[in-house]
Amino acid sequence: MNRSLRIISLALAAVVLTTGSVAAQQATLQSLRWPPASVSLDDAFRHLGADTIRIGRAEAEIHVFVDAPDNVVERLYWIQFEGYPETGSNRYDYSDLPHADTVDGFMFRSDVRYGAYSDAEMRDEHDTRKVVGILRDHGLEVPAPMMRVRMVTLDETRKNELLVIYMEDLIAAGYTEEQLDDGAWPEAASGLRQRAMSGLHLQHDQTE
Repeated sequence: MNRSLRIISLALAAVVLTTGSVAAQQATLQSLRWPPASVSLDDAFRHLGADTIRIGRAEAEIHVFVDAPDNVVERLYWIQFEGYPETGSNRYDYSDLPHADTVDGFMFRSDVRYGAYSDAEMRDEHDTRKVVGILRDHGLEVPAPMMRVRMVTLDETRKNELLVIYMEDLIAAGYTEEQLDDGAWPEAASGLRQRAMSGLHLQHDQTE
């Protein structure tokens, strides 16, 4: 699996970036491997940047989209295509995630959280560190405090995943941590999951 990043064009009206597995055009990603689909987002989100990393034996390709009026991130989609080599016994397992939802025919497992990413998470988790770096390269920061939903769908071999993390600035969403601590979290989490799914669109590749 070769996922080396090859930036070929930055023209706004053309494909802005092509990788070994994904091509990006404005707010749409066209997967060239798995899943056999294009991934698009609402027009409010702009493609901020992308990179590839290795996580253990897996290789991942990360794309960051933001809705950042006045250069402050209010909403963020982190799209990650990740996979293990075809040979070997590594498999993904997200059966412990509490929620199951279907988006355009793809079944996602998901969980939710609120608060802020810790310094250790931003330093030690390879993919989180990469997303933080992409944001900071553009003078932006991860929203804090925030609330986020993590959604993941797997292929039938469980060797390839599409990971989607949707994040909202807590204050911009109309909440405080104290309100969520005091019982507002279940309702806020339900609304967050619905917004994450409603802003995400997957179109199956008809050639598959």
